[in-house]
Amino acid sequence: EAAAEYYLDEAFLDNLQKKSEILCFGKPKYVLFETGFLSMPPFIDEAIFLMQAEGYTPILAHPERYIYLYDNINYLEKMREMGVLLQVNLLSLAGYYSKESKKMAEKLIDAQLLSFLSSDCHHQKHIDAIEHLYSHYNFSKIQKLKLLNNSLLD
Repeated sequence: EAAAEYYLDEAFLDNLQKKSEILCFGKPKYVLFETGFLSMPPFIDEAIFLMQAEGYTPILAHPERYIYLYDNINYLEKMREMGVLLQVNLLSLAGYYSKESKKMAEKLIDAQLLSFLSSDCHHQKHIDAIEHLYSHYNFSKIQKLKLLNNSLLD
């Protein structure tokens, strides 16, 4: 199935309010969304509520890369309690983006807050970075998580 992240902005919020059709994937009608990296959108809770009210299951893409969440794992725990799933990029675990995003990804693994892992591969350089991940100590932790990736194969 085809899908991509929706950028959480006023236009996406407007589409949700108008009950426009949203591109989703999987039987639970997963919707992958992302925010800006520096600050939390003031309407994030409203958008989550609207997605769920329309029968979608929201997935926050790469929360480990959002600077505004680095010291706020409690908010991510709250999001999980609200039914928002979290998807981490393997490239973050490989240290591709920054030391901080790698550290945050590791925190999310240790807290067992993840539902999905993704490659976010766009070219060979990304594949090369992920190949080194298999020898990383977190790879064994990842294998023990109850991820939903395989549930999409049905």
